[in-house]
Order: sequence, then C-alpha cells, then structure tokens
Amino acid sequence: MDCPNRERTQWAADLALEMTVAMYDMDSSAGALYEEGIRHTIGSWDGKGVPAVVTPQNVELDTIPLQCLILLSSLNDYVTMSGNIEFAEEVYPDLVKILAVWEVGEDGLIHCTDTDKVWGWADSTGGACYALEENEWYALALESTIGLGKLLGQDEDVKKYQKTKDGILDAINQNYWTEDGYTDGSGSPDERDNALAILAGATDDAKREVIMNLLAEFKPLDPSGNDATTIEKVNEVNERLATPLFEYYIEKACFEAGRSDIAEARMRDRYQYMVSGEYTNQKTTLWEYWYHAQGTNCHGWASGPLALMSSYMAGIRPTAPGYETYEIRPDLGSRNQLHAVVPTPGGEIRLEVEKNETEYVVDAEYAEMEVKSTGSPDR
Repeated sequence: MDCPNRERTQWAADLALEMTVAMYDMDSSAGALYEEGIRHTIGSWDGKGVPAVVTPQNVELDTIPLQCLILLSSLNDYVTMSGNIEFAEEVYPDLVKILAVWEVGEDGLIHCTDTDKVWGWADSTGGACYALEENEWYALALESTIGLGKLLGQDEDVKKYQKTKDGILDAINQNYWTEDGYTDGSGSPDERDNALAILAGATDDAKREVIMNLLAEFKPLDPSGNDATTIEKVNEVNERLATPLFEYYIEKACFEAGRSDIAEARMRDRYQYMVSGEYTNQKTTLWEYWYHAQGTNCHGWASGPLALMSSYMAGIRPTAPGYETYEIRPDLGSRNQLHAVVPTPGGEIRLEVEKNETEYVVDAEYAEMEVKSTGSPDR
C-alpha cells in the first residue's frame, strides 16, 4: 500500500490511512493487504527500538517513530471493521512490546527511548511540533491498544494504558495549550497539532471551538503552485500546508467536532486541482501533494476523503467487530442527498439519504435486514 511508481514498498503511515479507505471502498478482502503489511513490520523487527516503518526496507532511512505510532493507532479500527479477532490475538503481544519503547518522563509527557538515528518526521511539510505530535499519536496508539485489550479480555492492560493515556492528555494540556490553541511557543498554532489533539481526546468544548476557528481560517491553495517550474517554488507556496495524509486527520477532527461545514470547505479547496481535469495527464489519479509538480502523481495517501464520506457524510461506522452492530448517522453538509455502499464481512450496507428542511430521511439495507428511519445527525 503506497505509491506504485517510486520506491514500491510500503510506508507505515500510508498503510494506516489506506487500510481505512480500502475497508470502506473496496470489498472486505482488501484487509488482507493490511494484515500482510503489519506482518511485514513486526516480522522485520528485532525486538529492540522502534520497528522499521518501510518494509521491505529497500531504501536507507533513519528511525521514524511517529509513522510507527500512526500504524499502531489503526489496529483497533481494522479489527472493528474486519471482525478478525484471531489477527488481534496474533499482533497484540508485539503491540504491547512496541509501546514499551516509549517512557513517561517527569513532565508527564512520553519520550522515545530509541534515540539512534531518529528522523523527526511529523509530516512531510514543515511547521508541526514533533514533540507534541509524538504525545498525541502515542495517546491514539494507546486508545487502539485499549480497544483491543477490552476485546481480548486484557483487563489489567486496559487499566494501565487508560491511566497512562489520561496522564499524557493532562500533560499535553499543561505544556502546550494556549488561548490560541496548542503550540510549543516557537510559532503560531499548527493545524495538524491541534486537529490531532481533538482526535486524541485532549479537548473540551471550549478548546474545540478555538481549534475549529483555527481550522476554518485555512490558507487556500495558491494556483501558482501548478505553474511552478522548480521544486523550490512549489515548496514556497506549499509552506505549512498539511500533506494529503495529514489533511485527512484534520478533516476527520472537523467531523468529530460536529463541523462538517469546515471539513467540506477544506476538502473542496484542497482537492480542486486533482479532480478538475485541467491537468489532463494527471486527472485520473491522486497526487502526493496539492500541486502536480511536486512528489508523485499516483499516491494512495491522498485518498482519505473516500473514507470520510462513507464514515461521516454517510455516517456508517461499526460499533462491534465485523459490523455485528453498527450505526448510521449521516451528516450531508451542503448536499441534499447521498447514496453509499459499504462492504462488511456479513454483506453490503446500502444507504439512501435525503435531507429536507426539518429532517433526514434514511433508507438503509444490510444483507437480508432492512431498516428505515428518519432523523438528523447526532454528533
């Protein structure tokens, strides 16, 4: 799961996002790709330090702790969508060992004990705070582990990790929160850092309102980036913009905060050049960055909106492994109707939604079970 025309190997962060897209927009057998990717990562690990996040490792790279944490944070989502409990049992012991590579310091924040040749990657464009994101992604990895622990009856682990997570979130707020948002003080609050705080569970209503104002006042794309003849010019107009990978998490945070209007506005701006067809030799693929002159022009990490449209606009999400139970809470935003099909281990969920002035009219069908209801999004 990654770009087909460059190093042709998998990157951990790409794998995490592309799994979610595959499970929503391909048939459920697509999960085998993700499982193979996890097994590559764990199988290449010698049990010391942070596992390699590019496997098979055919490029020379330093350790990238945040990509490892991003991958770990996706495990519970996969098991919930796929219903593959045996896979959860297989990977859980190694998940616990990998988490132990990080330790909580005197300041309440986590610190990676593997400091040999570390690449301080917090996205492929600058501006994000590495230390803050490391704690946010670790909290998300803990949340994933807690979910698997509950499923597997690991009660002591669940208590331990919940206590650790709560402490980290308190430390994040004590060390990084300001009246303008989360920042380490070296610059203005970064969109990625603040969106991840919402997803990690660090925020209350007041903090979310501040963050939504920050994410609503985003910098629109500069069309001159598409006319750039040098990578330096592209980087200039791309400065501090989240990559498509991290834009997915920003938009997800907007949906989680009940602000689908901001998520939709950002989505329309960020993807305008990829889907416009103006650049005819790139129009059938999604790009690594927002301008076609930069990176590769066929890059899976830009596919995040496909998952967001199914999970938030259509509102279809499993609430138990394998969709044994699930919820449908559509949020159409500016649209008046929606049609969605989501594959599950037990069959397809087919959804038709229409919005009128007072309510949503929902017609849903799941395998041989049919449910009809009316209602509005309850976020």
